[in-house]
Amino acid sequence: MISLQMVIELVGKGVLTGTIDMSNEVEFQISATVTANKNGETDVTVNSLGVKHEEAVKIGASAEASLRLSAGPELVVWPMPGIPITFMPKIHAEAKAKGTIQHPSSSPCLYLEVT
Repeated sequence: MISLQMVIELVGKGVLTGTIDMSNEVEFQISATVTANKNGETDVTVNSLGVKHEEAVKIGASAEASLRLSAGPELVVWPMPGIPITFMPKIHAEAKAKGTIQHPSSSPCLYLEVT
């Protein structure tokens, strides 16, 4: 007995990885003066000289993907008695892609100073 059929196989694989790093920093500048005299009276003066705020964000991502198409005939021969014998010649076509995205932390729009 003999069997002949066409076989087409499509296999797709992919990986996506990424990281996000964030940091915040705040610096307060305050000046205070306290004056106390012998009578027990006190005078307190507090001034805010400003607040400095800084934040940073780093973003990184990478992706990798592949697509493979295989096509060809499959011939199966069943000898009587015996085990089947299979012949599978195939043609393969493969496409691969790889990419990386990075956003540095030195972005000028993420710096804020308030006075």
